[in-house]
Amino acid sequence: MKVVKRFLFLISCIVYMVNKTFAGCAMFEIPLQKTIQHSNYIFTAHLLKRECFERNDKIFTKNYFLVEQKLFGKIVSDTLFLISDGGEINNKATFVYPNLEFNSSNKYLIFAKDMQSKEFKLASGLQGCMTFIENDSVAYFFGIYSFENQLIQQINFLKNTKIKIESSNKFTSLPLASQIVSFSPTEITAGTNSILTINGNNFGNSKSNSRVLFKNANDGGVTFIEPLITDYISWSNTKIMVKVPSNAGSGIFKVETNSATFNSAPLAISWSRTNYIKDNKTFLPVLIDNSATGGYFFSIVGKLKTDTSFYNRTTEALLNWRCNTGINFTLNSSTSLENESTISFAQNGELNEGVLGICYSNFSSCNGNDWYLKNMEIKILDTSIWNSSLNLPGNNQFDYSSVITHELGHGTQLSHVISISDVMNFSISKGQTKRILSQENINGTTTIINKSIEGINCSQKVHRTINAESCDNVFFTYFSIDKSRIFPNPAKDKLIMEIFLDNNYDLEWNIFDASGKLIERFFPEQKQAGLINFTLDLDSKKYLPGIYFLQLKAGNNLIKKKFIVTN
Repeated sequence: MKVVKRFLFLISCIVYMVNKTFAGCAMFEIPLQKTIQHSNYIFTAHLLKRECFERNDKIFTKNYFLVEQKLFGKIVSDTLFLISDGGEINNKATFVYPNLEFNSSNKYLIFAKDMQSKEFKLASGLQGCMTFIENDSVAYFFGIYSFENQLIQQINFLKNTKIKIESSNKFTSLPLASQIVSFSPTEITAGTNSILTINGNNFGNSKSNSRVLFKNANDGGVTFIEPLITDYISWSNTKIMVKVPSNAGSGIFKVETNSATFNSAPLAISWSRTNYIKDNKTFLPVLIDNSATGGYFFSIVGKLKTDTSFYNRTTEALLNWRCNTGINFTLNSSTSLENESTISFAQNGELNEGVLGICYSNFSSCNGNDWYLKNMEIKILDTSIWNSSLNLPGNNQFDYSSVITHELGHGTQLSHVISISDVMNFSISKGQTKRILSQENINGTTTIINKSIEGINCSQKVHRTINAESCDNVFFTYFSIDKSRIFPNPAKDKLIMEIFLDNNYDLEWNIFDASGKLIERFFPEQKQAGLINFTLDLDSKKYLPGIYFLQLKAGNNLIKKKFIVTN
């Protein structure tokens, strides 16, 4: 069985990590036939070693492989290498997931489209590499194939060749025995330090080389992931207590010992949180106030901004997360700001084939123990097959609203789950929509926010949630609604209004009663960027006791605040 070691780029070139970048992406399946047809070289190989290097301020990893069997194409060397995104050098790092998480204990089937000297590039992006598992099978992101009965036959047919299979390619599965009697809880969260208790027989008196394996949500549960050694709380012959790791997904889990593999009944994992792992320790990065408005500024740039339909769908997705969870994501429509997050179309070659979008989360720490989210960068595939309208996508279209909602979910620090209809499932199909946040998505994000409000020891301002009254206005303003306030509220004789402007604007104030009738309109003299203070005298003849709405226009943008007048 394939077991994915989590974050395998933790190698000897690390000194001390100040900044981290994680990435989560939405994928679509590339047909196996296309992968084979685009391959000029096909071979099996083992990983030998990795080396990190830096190029144009970006970090990459050079993965060296020992070729075992050359199945197709003229492969001149027994040692080849593949350059992959991510890695760590000194005090900088880039992590990308889902990614090709190579480890030396696995055997790989590789489909390469190009080869120059000893460097090769994969056909079909991440989907051009498969991992051997038990029963003569190979696994990749979207399924499992029989090596001899399916893959080799298709390769022979499509490449018009005859490949002989060596017996070393065949794997034998471990004997199965149902010795897991029960487990609790039956529904749990992943990456949150939640502990699963497993009851049964013949687990062994100590962990030794035994392990618990969970479905891998990064590929829909095709493969399994293993918790860190530090995630195991206790292990006895009849009971195991273990933390459920980030990216574990719903489905059966396994207890694997030296003599047998025990399968469980399905475990429900409602949501999963992004973790940072260093030196076999798990850290849970928190959200902060990185924009002076309580959270994070986003800028929509390039064609995503100039195309009205894409721009509107993006703002709606931001509203979706903001109004349902209270997360403080603010759309900045003016000039670039320091540490702002961006949403844009990807340039040529920035995304692997089969990837629709990706969200990079940049983490920082002041001491190596307290980690926080600094900002995000979302890249979207620039393609003509998007549905960017409010209508349902056609059978040959991908739904943009669903994908941008997914990527923003990674920005909240949710990771993947296994549920084909869930926003945070790792893949989406043409014609499919996933625009609505589930209660699990909401619960996960609000839990992350609440943990973040507890703060960290890095002199960072605490993340502030959005209140329901202002959540649906912020994306159409050039100013900070979250730094604005009206007080006292309720008011009797006077109402004081404060708002922060980040630029110079022509301003207009309008006050309406609960029926929508305009009560008063005026134009403040101060128009410069900065904090505006204005006092409104509440004439008892105009302002009878009741509910009123203050509307501020700044250029072509507006926000609205509710206040109450009392006797």
